[in-house]
Amino acid sequence: MKRRGSYWGIGVCLALLIAFASTAFAGGAPNRTGTSAAQSKDSDYVGAEVCKTCHEEIYNGWEKTPHWKTTLDTKGGPSHQGCEGCHGPGAAHVAGGGDKTKIFIFPEHSPKEINDRCLTCHASSVEHMNATNSLHRQNEVSCTSCHSPHHAQTREALLVKAQPELCYGCHLQQKPQFAMPFHHRVNEGLGAVQRLPQPARNRSAQAGAHVRRAGCRLLQVPRRQARPICF
Repeated sequence: MKRRGSYWGIGVCLALLIAFASTAFAGGAPNRTGTSAAQSKDSDYVGAEVCKTCHEEIYNGWEKTPHWKTTLDTKGGPSHQGCEGCHGPGAAHVAGGGDKTKIFIFPEHSPKEINDRCLTCHASSVEHMNATNSLHRQNEVSCTSCHSPHHAQTREALLVKAQPELCYGCHLQQKPQFAMPFHHRVNEGLGAVQRLPQPARNRSAQAGAHVRRAGCRLLQVPRRQARPICF
């Protein structure tokens, strides 16, 4: 009986060892496949210098902007570097002779798609912490409505037009308010909004943000609307 018991114990041990070896071997296979998949994914990226061969004029302007520094990103890999950090992998685009359907072209996408792409890098910054819940996003305003990595008219914030004229393009009601006797000194070159957080949903939070970041005070203005006023 003792022998049978010992044989049974040995059999159990052998079965456990075989099961462990099989699990370890099976667990190793996906790792090798994952590495191969990652290498294949990296091969879809061609690098900013290849983009330059066809888009030299755009590249020459882009390399003077902060986005050019992404080419130095050795940790994020090719998906976070250069032109392809924003437009996606370019190998299929190049192989297709410049096929635009093989790459992310910003004007051909919805504001949500554009904003989501920009926020993959910019969501953690103070200026954009409220972007996902902002009035701009609710009203289908995309990041590229105000900013342009390629054709910016200002060096800071890469704005498509200098302030305050950029803001007046949409905020027509506010333009005459800034000409009132008591107003933000925006037209005088003070109170620029590019460093302010995205407009908040409720006005009290928005006013508070203005006060904290622009050093403004709340004064009573015509029509009994309390608005932050800069001095």
